[in-house]
Amino acid sequence: MLQNDFKNKPFYLNNEDIKWVNETFANMSTLDKIGQLFFLVSYRNDEEFFRHIACDLKVGGMMCRTMSKEDLIKSISSLQSKAKIPLFIAANLEAGLNC
Repeated sequence: MLQNDFKNKPFYLNNEDIKWVNETFANMSTLDKIGQLFFLVSYRNDEEFFRHIACDLKVGGMMCRTMSKEDLIKSISSLQSKAKIPLFIAANLEAGLNC
């Protein structure tokens, strides 16, 4: 069981959420935990790439580079639907979204 206080700042999790975190962490292999340390980059909607990073590599997140709004939505939806653990999503959009 993780010893963090997940009920307080910055998590604010309820008992059910904390149970999920603890059970998920307990069932992760060492390779799963290592995979969570990595973020990859995506420049386009690529189903095979998303399957590979979510199912095989089990990465912790993805950075979306400039792409169309539609591709961004499809990419994030596809990736999250394949991941056992929700991924952290970042974006490099200081130049704006490529709408």
